[in-house]
Amino acid sequence: MDLIANNEVLDFPSTLLHIDDIYWKLDLASQMDPKFRKALHTSLSESGMEWPIIVWPIDHYAVNGDFPNPKFADELKERAKPYVCGTGSNRCQFATMNGYDRISAIIMTTQDEIKTIRKTTVMKYHEDF
Repeated sequence: MDLIANNEVLDFPSTLLHIDDIYWKLDLASQMDPKFRKALHTSLSESGMEWPIIVWPIDHYAVNGDFPNPKFADELKERAKPYVCGTGSNRCQFATMNGYDRISAIIMTTQDEIKTIRKTTVMKYHEDF
């Protein structure tokens, strides 16, 4: 089963990636705020996924030096997954919890790309949040 985005980002085509090929981890804010997670999961269930997630290829992520800290870098290398989720870990969690095998993703390789993509894909909050 595929979780396909309702929208595409101009000049940044998405592709379907297997969830198991993406390293994702909820940030602390998401872990600590069940109201946010519930609102997001409700929105995804009712309206689908508005935008694709954003991922880095693992080799590019390391080459660009974008690791938040050395401990995280080691953790990523140990996981040996081809992609790292830059934006969309909550959607990856939703997909995993609901039996999706693949998810729409934009694969990017530069910081400039992510800045441009994030301007287009600003999240609209569900009414419960």
